Amino acid sequence: MRDRSLKRWSARRRQQGSILIFAVLAISIGVILLSVADIGMLYWYKRDFQKAADLAALAGASKLVNDDGSRSCDNNAKPAATTNASQNLGSRSYTLTVTCGVWSPSASQRFTASASDTDIDQNAVQAQVSGTPPRFLPYVPITTITAHATAMVNAPQAQLKIRTTTATLDDGAVNALLSALLGGNASLSVLGWQGVADADINLLDFLNGLLGVNANVDIGSYQSLLDTTVSVGQILDAEITALNNASQTTAAATVGLFEQQLGAVGVDVGTLDVPLGDLLELQTGAQTAGLNAVVNAFDLLNAVVQAANGANAISADVPISIPGVAGVTIRASVVEPPQPSAIGNPALIDPTYPGDASTPRIYVRTGQVRALVATDLQVIGLVNGLTNILYPLVGVQLLNDQLDVALQVGGAQAYVTGYSCGTDGYKELDVHATTSLAQATIGELTTTQENDVFSSTADFPSAGPLNILKLTLLGITVAEVQLQASDVPVAATSSDLTYTATTDSPNGLPEIGTETDQMYRELSSQDIVASLADTIGSLRLNVVVLNSGLLGAILNGLLSSVAALVQSVLAPILDPVLNGLLTALGLNLDDAEVGAALSCNGTGAVLVN
Repeated sequence: MRDRSLKRWSARRRQQGSILIFAVLAISIGVILLSVADIGMLYWYKRDFQKAADLAALAGASKLVNDDGSRSCDNNAKPAATTNASQNLGSRSYTLTVTCGVWSPSASQRFTASASDTDIDQNAVQAQVSGTPPRFLPYVPITTITAHATAMVNAPQAQLKIRTTTATLDDGAVNALLSALLGGNASLSVLGWQGVADADINLLDFLNGLLGVNANVDIGSYQSLLDTTVSVGQILDAEITALNNASQTTAAATVGLFEQQLGAVGVDVGTLDVPLGDLLELQTGAQTAGLNAVVNAFDLLNAVVQAANGANAISADVPISIPGVAGVTIRASVVEPPQPSAIGNPALIDPTYPGDASTPRIYVRTGQVRALVATDLQVIGLVNGLTNILYPLVGVQLLNDQLDVALQVGGAQAYVTGYSCGTDGYKELDVHATTSLAQATIGELTTTQENDVFSSTADFPSAGPLNILKLTLLGITVAEVQLQASDVPVAATSSDLTYTATTDSPNGLPEIGTETDQMYRELSSQDIVASLADTIGSLRLNVVVLNSGLLGAILNGLLSSVAALVQSVLAPILDPVLNGLLTALGLNLDDAEVGAALSCNGTGAVLVN
């Protein structure tokens, strides 16, 4: 009997133990489920609060700037942010704090709250959303979730462009030069090139073509693209696409034909690589909206060709010809390609070093080129002309048959130094422009000196005097004519340009994406072509008379005729050749113009934190 009671008692104990175990398991599972639910709710609220903070900051920043450029935080930005948060969070319990201030990417404390509601420097709105989500698990400390977001008003965007006048397209030099710089030869009509020079393309279309996308992407993708190297073929194809998108089909066909003709003469544009950042500068801090700008199709093409020449170390024979004149050959090499367009935020410019490449800058330049012009004195008829004057009294013999003219042209550059966006629609962009030192040397160059002309490491050479002629009488040398070497420096110049616009007169400084004639200003510079022409027109000659007496007196009477004839033969040949070369390369600084555009505060805003 007792044994039976013990068995029943043991069974009940086992059942109670099992129930307790299941109860503990059930409670544990419940706690786990409630904890998971709480964690999920925390995550859910955190995500919603962050989204609400982002959207509230964007909404507030979008309304911070009034149409006239003034700021209004309390009346515009804060109500917009509050309304937006209410729409996104509904009936949830939360607290919203909206603060207007100044955001700067270079400051240690990037966001600084403004003391005044209408502070003109305000450019950002910070939103903070905080609250407590519902909890499922009791007796657990309540957690407050806080989300922050800062949105900046679309920053001001400035664009600089540099160009040279295109009237010289009519001389046909550009047609020959562009293909020669790539090591080939193409033949296109002047009318076709003029169509390209008259066409503008959208910069976003061009960059999207290189990226292979049909829609705008984030600014980082464009900045990464400019850090890469692409082929001339890719660039030409992207330019053709952008021209077609702009309904510039004739210009697109001309660029396409140029590419085809280069291929036909053995120039593989697919293997000629160009660092894209050498052509277009996109300042760190620029925004995608700023890329909605226009660039001239011919300026871009010219820059591409010169960049390819410099990047691939091509010393090109340039077939610039003068009707009825033979005996002149030209070689040219690009030291630094032109950079015709730059875009960025002028607020990020370092006022102490606005043009320094290590700082955020908005900078454009023309190309830097070295060239060698060789004139065959035998072919141009120098001896024949002198013989007609001196014969039969004196015989004429040519001592050296080549006159060298070497050029080093530093080009022009410009960069933004400051800006102003007023509250009444007035805006201003300050630009510093300089023309670099140019140099030419005329006389005789040795083979080593000729190679130094195209060396990126050698100093620019200085020509020596050139022994041109020997005068003989009865077979006896009686005099020698020597051309003195001439170095022609063209001094660097600088000027400060100020572009302004108002609501009633916007063309002097238009919005980015708008092209006007009034947006271009001429550079103050010395004309290198004129300087060379003056030098060639007054070449100095030394005539060494080897016999004195009556013979010397007779020869001295002929010296002025000899000098005048040499000058009259050389000047009409070298002047147009040098003028055609420099202008075709865009290096005739007297024709350079700098254009500017400024969009003070674009619509909308962008998250910065």
